[in-house]
Amino acid sequence: MEPMENTHRWFATPSGKFEFCSQALEARLREAAVEVAGAGQNVQDARGKILASLGVMGGEEEDALFFPRFLLSRVMEADEAYPFQLQTYELLSLGAGNGANMPWIQENLAAHVKQGWGSWVEIHPQAAQVLGVRDGDQVWVESSRSRLQVRARLFEGMRPDIVSMPIGLGHTAGGRWAQGRGVDPSELVVSETDPGEGLGIREETRVRISLA
Repeated sequence: MEPMENTHRWFATPSGKFEFCSQALEARLREAAVEVAGAGQNVQDARGKILASLGVMGGEEEDALFFPRFLLSRVMEADEAYPFQLQTYELLSLGAGNGANMPWIQENLAAHVKQGWGSWVEIHPQAAQVLGVRDGDQVWVESSRSRLQVRARLFEGMRPDIVSMPIGLGHTAGGRWAQGRGVDPSELVVSETDPGEGLGIREETRVRISLA
């Protein structure tokens, strides 16, 4: 085991250590204040103007600026028009869809709902009963962006307010067994971005289900 003094090889930070307070970010703020101040101006005043433009008023707020922050994305609230949260997932058999042109994979897509050769939406039996949907019915899954027609599969391994659809199908090319088979639930997904990381979030799309 390497001695602790070699931590500079582990962390690409100015100190060579894990920094709860980002020294790089603090140094960049100092540099920006000097750039904004220019010759003959007060650097501290320039620093204050930069912080004010970020909505930071100094004191504890300024100290917190250099620490990691957890930012919540938009809170999903119940919506009568779109009562279900859409969850998309990769199948163990298909992954992201690279094997979609293999007929033996298409035949055995999902043992847990006994489904192959096409797409489906998983609905909790309690929710399906309210909707008047039976296992195997053709249904519309509709978001504020688009709608897709698929087969309903009743599955107890989920919450009644969530419906699930697999990705990896709905190809427009890719061979005889992949092209035009199933649908791509990404067409339903409403674009949302994680405010902390800037990455896309798929699980904040709400949908409604109706018989086709």
